[in-house]
Amino acid sequence: MTVDGFSVISHQSSVISHQSSLITHQSSLITHHSSVITHQSSLITHQSSLITHQSSLITHHSSVITHHSSVISHQSSVISHQSSVITHHSSVISHQSSVISHQSSVISHQVNVQYYLRNSLL
Repeated sequence: MTVDGFSVISHQSSVISHQSSLITHQSSLITHHSSVITHQSSLITHQSSLITHQSSLITHHSSVITHHSSVISHQSSVISHQSSVITHHSSVISHQSSVISHQSSVISHQVNVQYYLRNSLL
């Protein structure tokens, strides 16, 4: 081979070496992109887990609200019953007051009758 042939072979060798470097770089880029895709997939999985957890929290909060609503409804029923009991007690007290008033009138009448009888027998 001549000097020119050596120069061609040397140039071809440089080209091949450069192509090899490009292939190595492309391989590194592919590996990096694969890592990025794996990371994105992990992020998507994590977001999905967060959404599932949020959904569970919403369901739990809904159950708590339903329970509180039931408790409030029960308390309202208890208050209504207590109000009825108080109204009944008030009626009983009013009736007892009427009975006492009537007894007082009867006693007063009996005293008047006894007074009259005593005075008329004398």
